[in-house]
Amino acid sequence: MRLENVTALVTGAGSGIGEAVCARFRREGARLLLTGRRERLDTAGPEDLYIPGNLNDETFVADLARQAAESLGTVDVVVLNHGLQASSPLTEMSYDDAKNVLDSNLLSAFLVMKHFAPLMPAAGGSFVCV
Repeated sequence: MRLENVTALVTGAGSGIGEAVCARFRREGARLLLTGRRERLDTAGPEDLYIPGNLNDETFVADLARQAAESLGTVDVVVLNHGLQASSPLTEMSYDDAKNVLDSNLLSAFLVMKHFAPLMPAAGGSFVCV
């Protein structure tokens, strides 16, 4: 229980790396706030707080941070694990598809850091970008 006083936000928590990160944090005793695009997250633990949404939407991210502050107080660690891959080769990709990839993988991370940095304790917190 090395993380029993730690609160972590994990984005892209529904599968793969995000699911594994959540399992490890949970085993170590951390409180978890999870987010993803799915309406339900079957892998969430009974003590986890799961809030689905689109991290490209600044209104959602600001509301997620507000809910985190109200429910959890501070957030010590933010694991930015969300993202998507292009579905076509670069030479065939449309501008809109490229913009969607950049928004999902880069600008959404900026939004999360912008809104969650104020929730980190004065002693410091951590952002982990996967």
